[in-house]
Amino acid sequence: MIPGLVLLAAAAVGLIIVAGSAYLYYRLEGKSLFVFAILICAAVIAGGSLSYIPLMSTPFILGGIGGFTFRKGKSLEFYLVAATVILAVLSAGFFYYYLLFLKVDFFGMQREVIARSLDAARVPADIREEWLEAFDQSKYLVPFGITANSLVLSSVSYIFINNALTRILNAGKVAGLEYFRLSEYCIFALIAGLAVFLLIDTADYPLLHITGLNLMLAAALFYFVQGLGVIKFLLMRRGVPVYIIPLTFAGLLFMGFAGIWALMFLSVLIAGLGALDIWADFRNLTKKDTRS
Repeated sequence: MIPGLVLLAAAAVGLIIVAGSAYLYYRLEGKSLFVFAILICAAVIAGGSLSYIPLMSTPFILGGIGGFTFRKGKSLEFYLVAATVILAVLSAGFFYYYLLFLKVDFFGMQREVIARSLDAARVPADIREEWLEAFDQSKYLVPFGITANSLVLSSVSYIFINNALTRILNAGKVAGLEYFRLSEYCIFALIAGLAVFLLIDTADYPLLHITGLNLMLAAALFYFVQGLGVIKFLLMRRGVPVYIIPLTFAGLLFMGFAGIWALMFLSVLIAGLGALDIWADFRNLTKKDTRS
């Protein structure tokens, strides 16, 4: 119970820092960056290790980009793409720096923790090995996993930033999810990743094969968001409450194993819808662009 409360308290503090950073940038603009730098350095020094840089800088990055988004009248698309890419590059950069140069294997440490937990729970040997093997395979998807986590964190933070700035400072609304539309050139990242994954033999060029897989999944993740934007736009135009979108996902999760598979299938369809929007332009955004 206590570790759970600690995590909740840490998350609450992090979100408060995010909202406060957004408020600070909205009021001071570029001058706030000096404040962010000082606070990040102080937090890292207090932590006693450079490995704390991604953790300590994340709320300030999210808040700073959020404040810039509302101050300059940018869109949710700008915020999500910028915040996700910056956080993913920062986190992945530190992860592989520690792995390749300092020989610190965070993945291996986590595997040992999971193995001890399974042993303590007296999980049958065959199931234990199956779970550990699945965990070992997931190490090839670390870049995609970091990108997905960065996107989720950016999305949650945006909710708090939006409420803080629009209610406290009466900041103007920005174009929301319903106007999320990636540049047409982004489709080449999806195509290139898919081509490398399918055409490069994993036995001969494993690094290229894995790179193609992660590039394809990361691009598909953003097209999934675009697909959600298309659905939200169409629902709003027809007067249908948009909260049925999260309710649908939550309902599938509560259905158990079958619901998870259905959720994965639905996610693929939504990502496909987002990619198809590049040519179909379901919302006619290319004729009248309301985004910034």
